[in-house]
Amino acid sequence: MTELAIILEKKCRDYLLEEPDTALRTQIHQLLAAKEAGFLELENRLMRHLSFGTAGLRGRMEAGYNRMNLVTVYRFCYALGVELKKTSNNRRVVIGYDARENSELFAKEASRILAAMGADARLFTSYVPTPLCAYAVKNLSARAGIMITASHNPKWDNGIKLFAENSAQAYGPILTVIEQKMAHAPLRNEFFETHQHSLKEARVQEIDDEVFKNYLSDIKKTKLFNDDEIDSAIKVVYTPLHGVGQRFFLAAASQEGFGNVTLVEAQSEPNGQFPSVCFPNPEENHTLDLAWETARAHDINWVFANDPDADRLQVSVRDENQEWRRLTGNEMGSILGYFAINRALLKGIKPLVASSIVSSRMLRAMSEQLGATYVDALTGFSNIVFKALETQKASDCHFIYGYEEAIGFLVDQVVLDKDGINAGLRFLEIAGFLKKSQQTVSEFVATLYQQFGIFVNDQWSVRFEGVNGMRKMASVMAAVRALPSEKMADMLSQSEVQKYDLNEAQKNNSYEGMQADVIIFEINPFLRLIVRPSGTEPKIKFYLELFEKVSSPQRLMNQKSVLERRLREFRSKLAFIL
Repeated sequence: MTELAIILEKKCRDYLLEEPDTALRTQIHQLLAAKEAGFLELENRLMRHLSFGTAGLRGRMEAGYNRMNLVTVYRFCYALGVELKKTSNNRRVVIGYDARENSELFAKEASRILAAMGADARLFTSYVPTPLCAYAVKNLSARAGIMITASHNPKWDNGIKLFAENSAQAYGPILTVIEQKMAHAPLRNEFFETHQHSLKEARVQEIDDEVFKNYLSDIKKTKLFNDDEIDSAIKVVYTPLHGVGQRFFLAAASQEGFGNVTLVEAQSEPNGQFPSVCFPNPEENHTLDLAWETARAHDINWVFANDPDADRLQVSVRDENQEWRRLTGNEMGSILGYFAINRALLKGIKPLVASSIVSSRMLRAMSEQLGATYVDALTGFSNIVFKALETQKASDCHFIYGYEEAIGFLVDQVVLDKDGINAGLRFLEIAGFLKKSQQTVSEFVATLYQQFGIFVNDQWSVRFEGVNGMRKMASVMAAVRALPSEKMADMLSQSEVQKYDLNEAQKNNSYEGMQADVIIFEINPFLRLIVRPSGTEPKIKFYLELFEKVSSPQRLMNQKSVLERRLREFRSKLAFIL
């Protein structure tokens, strides 16, 4: 027997002692019985624990330490419980969950374990959007918040997001501490044996609707327009994609006078199997087909979609040819950012806005011209918010807006994380404003191009499936990292390309202080290509942006078409990377 086989068998014995689910125990027994054929899978599942990505812990709901299951939930809660005892007198923890398979089970288990460890556990009585869980942490003066969700991931995934007391995602060294404590937690069966009494006596307090009422009141204060500036009779179609958004989005729309919201009935109720879509991600092809059909049937030109935990928003419009078009995350981010900056300036606020480096540079251009302070950050809302709050603390500016191109938006500081409900309301306002001013989205975006320049973007990804997926992904990233900037310049028919490898902390350049598994090729300000592995899924993402100033209003659309053609040409040339 090899050394690896001996180690794996020991890991299996330990895990089988911990795992209470018979079906998951069977998975381990079957892999063990397969000997060498099952060892690679067992190594992937058992030799490491789930670690924090850009949106918390996420993994398949299967047996193993590197998967989402009751063992992982226990180990996370044990780690958090120990840390709360050590670092804070405030041990209140908010726990929320979405409608995915096992989300309620995991949430109730988490609340019971934390209560048994002396925490003041507060559990929502039913499923909620992720931003409401984040809001509750602040509203209930809790020390931390846990949301059981995998957001827009496939149906077989689940996960845990951890929020700090200010409603932002937990950030920095605390995540490493929790990962270390998870790895060294007592076996779950031993914990349950030694905590029999406290588990039996554990009391979990339920969170009532008062938190939601407070949330609705606070998001109403973020309105972008006066009532007489918008047509609140605007008609939209809305889908929560079998997620939890319906009740919350409709209530928010109603309180602000938007009553013409048509639901996609087949997708309106929560269902963790997501039966009408392949992937519950509104950015994916065909995910919005039912919503567009509903809109056609009712002669409606706007479609709004939340992802299953309602922390992201996708808006679609019918163009001049009556064809449906998703607004890109960068288009939405620029439109919303423009109105957010102007609203702040009208109120006498010095606005601070932020986005991720993979997002369009249009928000930066806006900020420079309009008089806002702009900061960019590494991918993920935890990075965006941390960088923005650091800058706010050191200046007289107020953080009023943040976005990332993956359709995540923050307006004001109701929640210091992306919020698809609040963003949806603000886009309802924008739709009403455009209707009243008799402008299409395309016409309005054209005015932004004229003022700030033309930015065209493309984003694509390559998925790496199977037990070797992560290794394959690492191999491709290593090949990109080894690619000389001269070769990239050659492939793009450019004289010079600047390369930035963020694996090393950056100094004396526009990415000062940033360090991550990210590679950037840039011809400033004309072109930027960013390559990075996803923080939540086994895939590599590519982001390409071209920029050009408008030579004349009459030539704008022609210039944009030329840039888009060049963008497609550049993308085709980049196929050699894979």
